[in-house]
Parts: sequence; C-alpha cells; structure tokens
Amino acid sequence: MRKVKIIMLTAKTEPRDLQSEEECGCNLYLTKPIDPGRLKELVKDTLENPAQ
Repeated sequence: MRKVKIIMLTAKTEPRDLQSEEECGCNLYLTKPIDPGRLKELVKDTLENPAQ
C-alpha cells in the first residue's frame, strides 16, 4: 500500500495547531507567508521520493 504525502499550507503556527495537523495525517507543512522556493523543494522531493 502506498502512502500519500500531504503538504499543508497554513497560517496556523501554534504548536497545538501543528500537532493537530499531524494527527490528521499531514506529513509536511509550510506556514504563511509561503516561500515559493521551499514549496518547490517540498513538492519536488515528494514526487521523487513518494514512499519516504
């Protein structure tokens, strides 16, 4: 079974919010304001290494 990675883009930065996102299955997250370069890196890495 393949795992699907979830990248969340969020304005929430409190530790309790991030813990809640992880509990819901979020693997990776970026907080706003979004750095386009970092988003590109995460998407590229996710596509190249989907099972990690």
